[in-house]
Amino acid sequence: MTDETTNVSSSEVTLHQQSLNAASPFKLLSIVTGDSCQVGFNQPAASAKEAQQALREDAARFGATHVFSMQCFNIPTDASSRCYTSVSCFGQAAAPKQ
Repeated sequence: MTDETTNVSSSEVTLHQQSLNAASPFKLLSIVTGDSCQVGFNQPAASAKEAQQALREDAARFGATHVFSMQCFNIPTDASSRCYTSVSCFGQAAAPKQ
């Protein structure tokens, strides 16, 4: 999916675990998140892969081509949660400096 205002497809967004630093050829655009939620008991469990895809989609909205400091976590759920299982990812959306 390509965002009309940024022309960056989520498939063009590369995920990195390393941090973005001042000497990097990239500029920070935003902090981005992606979530995966198992809503129904008989549905597939939440996954890091699905949460990372949502993270890429969020980054693409900002015109980012990279996400740095990417981390994913299994989120604990309880009886009041809307998800049976949940995974959340976050990171720093960045694009090449012009």
